[in-house]
Order: sequence, then C-alpha cells, then structure tokens
Amino acid sequence: MCSNYQLTIGGTLFPHNVVHKATWKSPDGHTTNQIDHFLISRKWRNSLFDVRAYRGADINSDHYLLIAQIKLKIAKIRNTQPLRRKFDLRRLASPNIQNQIKHQIEEINIDNSTVNIEEKLEEVKESLQKIAEENLGYQRHIKKPWISDGTWEKIKERKEIKQKILQVSHSTQIRTLEEQYRPKNKEVKRSARRDKCLWTEELAEKAQLAAEINDSTTLYRTTKTLANKNINRECPIVKDKEGNILTSKENQLHRWTEFFSEPQQVTNNIDEVPTSPTENCKSRIATRAPSIQEIKQALSQLKTGKAAGPDNIPAELFKIHPENIVQLLETIIKSSWETEHIPSTWKEGLIAKLPKKGDLSQCKNWRGITLLNTINKIIAIVIQKRISDALEPTLRKEQAGFRPERSCIDQINTLRIIIEQSQEFRSPLYMAFVDFQRAFDTIKHIAIWKALREKGIPEKTIRMIKMLYHDATSCVLHKSQAGEKISIARSPISKAPTFDMTNTPNVSGISGKAGKDPFRI
Repeated sequence: MCSNYQLTIGGTLFPHNVVHKATWKSPDGHTTNQIDHFLISRKWRNSLFDVRAYRGADINSDHYLLIAQIKLKIAKIRNTQPLRRKFDLRRLASPNIQNQIKHQIEEINIDNSTVNIEEKLEEVKESLQKIAEENLGYQRHIKKPWISDGTWEKIKERKEIKQKILQVSHSTQIRTLEEQYRPKNKEVKRSARRDKCLWTEELAEKAQLAAEINDSTTLYRTTKTLANKNINRECPIVKDKEGNILTSKENQLHRWTEFFSEPQQVTNNIDEVPTSPTENCKSRIATRAPSIQEIKQALSQLKTGKAAGPDNIPAELFKIHPENIVQLLETIIKSSWETEHIPSTWKEGLIAKLPKKGDLSQCKNWRGITLLNTINKIIAIVIQKRISDALEPTLRKEQAGFRPERSCIDQINTLRIIIEQSQEFRSPLYMAFVDFQRAFDTIKHIAIWKALREKGIPEKTIRMIKMLYHDATSCVLHKSQAGEKISIARSPISKAPTFDMTNTPNVSGISGKAGKDPFRI
C-alpha cells in the first residue's frame, strides 16, 4: 500500500532503543511488537523530525502512545515585480571583455542634428546600458560560492539516482537504487567539505594580502564573508511612528518614503545662513562651459566600487574608454551649460539606507545616502573643482569639515590635550557642544544661494547649481524596489559632489559668527 500511494513509514526512519520502537504489548506480558505506524507522504518526508512510542502514557490500553514530531515549512513567496539588478563588474577583470567594450563604445554614434539634450542623453544611456548588458550581464546570487564544478557534477549524478528512486515502485528496485545513492551522497558531502576548506583558505590569503597593501574595503568585505555576516543588512521588520510592526513590503516602503520626506516638510525660518566677511573670489572662478580637459579630469576623479544611480550605469563603464566617453558627453554638457537646462534624469536619485546603532526596526536608526547618475556627478565635480580652488584660501583655518585633505582629527586631539591638562592642573574647564539635529536636511535652498553669493561665487555658477536642485526628486530603495518620488525642497543632496561645496560656506559662516561677540563660542 505504501508503494502504491507513495507513503513512508515514519517509525522506521529514526534510531531509537527497542523499548521506544514497540507500540503493542501482548497479553502474556512479555512479547512486544511494532504494529502501530505513522505514515507520511514522500513529498513531506523532510517535515518529519521524529517518531517514537511513549510508554508512560496511562491510557488503559495494551497499545503505547505513538507521537510524531512534524515541522511544516511555509513556501517562500517569490517576488514577481521587477527588481533593481546590478551589472556583474567582476567580468571587467578580463582584458578580452575590456577590449570588446572599448570597441563597442567607439561605435556609438549620436545624431548631432538632434537639438534636444534629453534625446541625446537618452541615446548615450541606452547605448551604454546595452553594452553593459551584452558584455557584463547581471550579478547572480550564489548561496554557496565555494562549491566547485566537480562537486556540482556529483550533485547532478546524485539527483539522477534520487529521481529514479521516486519513479520506481517495486521494493527490490528501490533497495538497489538506495544502495547506489548512499555512497554517492557521502561522496558529495566529502567533496563539498573539501571545496569549502579550499575556499576559506583562499579568502584568508586574500584578506592577508589586502591588509598588507592597506586595501581596507577588500579586507572588510572578506572578513565579513569569513565570519558569515551579511554586509548589507536589511531589517525584515519596520515599525511605524506609533511603534506598530509593518510586515508587508508595500507598507514598509510607504513608511520609508514617509520618513525621508519628513525633513522636506519641516517648517522653520532658516532662510539665511550667517556668513563671515571674505575676499571676493568672482574673478578667480571660470564661468565658461566645461572644457574637454575638465570633463576628462572629472571622469578620472569618479570613485569606483560605488553603487550606480537610477540609470544603473556604473562609473567603471565610463572609465574603460575615457577618450570616447568625453567626446560623447562634451556636446551634451556644453549645451546644458550654455542653455542652463539640466536634463530631468540628472535630477533623479535613489536613497539607499545604511544602518546605524540601535533598534534597526526604527527608521531613525538608519541614514540615507542619495545615489545619482554618473553624468550628474561629472558636471558637479567640474563645478566643485572651480569653486573649491577659489574658495579654499578664503575659509577659516578652524574649518576642517567638508574640506579636501583635512579632517577633525587635529581638533579632537587638541581638545583631548586640553582636557588632560585641565585634569593635571586641577583647573575648571567649560565646554559647549552644539548639536545641529538634521542640520543640513532643514536648510532651505534660498539660504544656500545667499551664502554662496556672499562668498563671491559668480551668478552663472550659482544658477547652474540651482538648476541641479530645481525639481530634484529621490526615491527610497527598499529590498531592491523604489518607492514614490520625494521632492527635494530643502538641503543639498547627501553624497552628491555638490554637497561639500554648498555646505562648506554654511559651516564656515555659522562657526565664524558663533566665534564673535556676543556669542564667543
């Protein structure tokens, strides 16, 4: 009957003492037998964890209580909506792939008769996306990356034997196939253990090499992989404002959109940021359209290994063949500069979440960074370079944040020395720490433009920066899906190249004003 209905006898699967196998005791008081059975379909065999008899149950019967432990597994819900997919940049390590991409970039031909900047930009974007898709493909998530091809072949052979066991119905044939399956199963396990050992040793050597050459990024990722810790954590539970748990992806995405849109709805009177008097630097900032050399230099400054923006084109693709890429972008950037028209795609961003400390189910314990299109970064780097070269000499020497090749380490060290001397000489010490809560998220754009004007930034440059922020929108990225658009009405876009150059005058001005009478902070 079990063979006909594809059933498995549960009591014969698990090792137990003889007394725990017997389910019936004869009237003579000595003879025991296993006559009660628990049957389960072969389909649900993996849900059965144990079957045994319990003699202690007082049920006034010559049969013992038979109990089975079952744990049902709920089927995983497959997401049918299209997800954001990343190109497999690891293939760029192949010289053949690089040469093939270079050749295809050289063949990109833009219709110069088209006056519309949006159409030209769309042609470049579609061409680069097609090249990346054909040559790089998309990343594939591999649960067990250490398994070799030889082990996969053994797994395939084991699976074929398993399929034969499920197809035959005669008990003799099943026993013969099971005798073939057991040694093959042991062979697969031995091969998998050997592969994992070799894979672990390779990762350890990779981490050691990264430590020797001070490659902190590779060292961090490799050690996290060895420790079996997920680098990009995504909390499965999100709480709303009242602390209620949101489990559905739609409600979670709506909550994230609501959280990151809150700074744009803050009502305050910060229409002006105090700035300190400074030397006018208009004459030192160029207002002409970016040259080919400036675009090429900005292209070389793009950081690799960073997430792509909404167009899904990584910076690595732009840097493979910079000469041709510069020629493609030069006409678009020049037209945009002269007409002061910024394409709408340059104003779009994706907000990626990074965890902080604390309860990760609360949105306040995450911070967001905006992922922008690479072309947006190029023109922003050109503007930043022009401003920083002229503005750097005019900034206060105490200003260390948002400045190249400087940090707050010296100030922290100075403060530590002051505290140590105060303790040594037992003198009183008074310190004031000013914490700007969401300081740059609540400043109106009009205050930034005023601060730039007072620093002597040319109107042409200010107008171009304003156009980068005019009608700018961002979408929260949650579990590879984007939410509704958020209008950026306040604050510079975090992690944009323009973030540093627009906040440097603000920070310098505020700290300079606070250091004068009557505040003297």
